[in-house]
Amino acid sequence: MTRSEEEPQRTMQKLQATHQRRQKSSQREKGLIIVNAGLGKGKTTASLGMAFRAPGHGMKVGMVQFIKGNLPTGEQASVKMHSGQMDLHVVITGRYAPRELVELADLTTQMRVIQHPYSQGIQAQKGVECR
Repeated sequence: MTRSEEEPQRTMQKLQATHQRRQKSSQREKGLIIVNAGLGKGKTTASLGMAFRAPGHGMKVGMVQFIKGNLPTGEQASVKMHSGQMDLHVVITGRYAPRELVELADLTTQMRVIQHPYSQGIQAQKGVECR
């Protein structure tokens, strides 16, 4: 292996070692508040992926869907009510996450469109878009 080929491998080994040290030193477990927001695709898909993975780890899954327009939401009240319960993770999705919710969350991901088939005149596709 040449020096340039070994460099990525060494970098990955260092990252893995750092991650393992952090995991060992992490003593605290708690339920997480996770927010997937933004105008891009994948918010619900990401949360469903977690919901499908959880039973494989012996966890129970519940799902609540809030359908709303410009009305006050129940998500913030729900998050505050369940915040801090060790075995409960709350995942919230939506285009616009209020600043207060982002500050409360343990993990926030901003989905954004870089390229989309709609802009090329391509219709929604079964299995990809809601159709």
